[in-house]
Amino acid sequence: MSNILQQNIKQPEARSINKRLRHKPNFIQLFINEYWQNQNTRNYSDFMYTSFIEAMEDVKLNKIKIQPEDFYRTMGIPEPAQYKAFIKLHELVNDDYFAEHPKTFSNHARLPRYPGTLKLLRDIYNDYDKNPVEKITISCGSFYRKYLWVREEIINYLNMLYEKGVKIEIFTNCKKDEDKVYKLNPDIHFESLDKRVMIHFVLVDDKYIKFYYPHSESIYQRLGMLLTPEDLNTELLEKKKELFQFFNNLIAEAKNNN
Repeated sequence: MSNILQQNIKQPEARSINKRLRHKPNFIQLFINEYWQNQNTRNYSDFMYTSFIEAMEDVKLNKIKIQPEDFYRTMGIPEPAQYKAFIKLHELVNDDYFAEHPKTFSNHARLPRYPGTLKLLRDIYNDYDKNPVEKITISCGSFYRKYLWVREEIINYLNMLYEKGVKIEIFTNCKKDEDKVYKLNPDIHFESLDKRVMIHFVLVDDKYIKFYYPHSESIYQRLGMLLTPEDLNTELLEKKKELFQFFNNLIAEAKNNN
């Protein structure tokens, strides 16, 4: 199986860039740094997506010897069942659509101020008066166990959205007695699962789907995708209902296997 931890992507030598930038005006330094950051993000995204597709093909062709679930947790790599879920997702929607659609990328070793799900929740909250939502469903693994400041801020936004009347459901492998979870409004549906939901995602009404490609807690890089109302009401309109049903079914499967 492709190991996306071993990334061999050519990047500019940091010392060389810093040396050349040292005597440039600040706005030039900021522009160059932002350019390389964006360039590296594209390189990583392309590399990771290609790795995922290769791994999916290996799983589809039964080239991977299936091991017990604990084996993958010990090794810190995604299990084949995660790729099988994505095979079904890619069968539901044309492969070319996912290949061409913009990806989201984050490195948990250097998290941005508003990473992934936190940014989506913040945007929903800030735009709520103009574009209210009724329900948010979250499927996740550790619920940012390693990054408690992110967990705390996500909980804060969930609480504020709940106070506005949004129904919120969280399905996770995190336990309710873990650090910071006590700050979550007790009336929010929080369900601890023993089994993993094979794709981690956020559903917002029938407006947004944000999902993350296979990963484990040992992998710092996260590749994801955000499907917006524009996506779901145009090219994906015929598959929209099936897509939401697909993700909800993943939760039901995990609950049934508990």
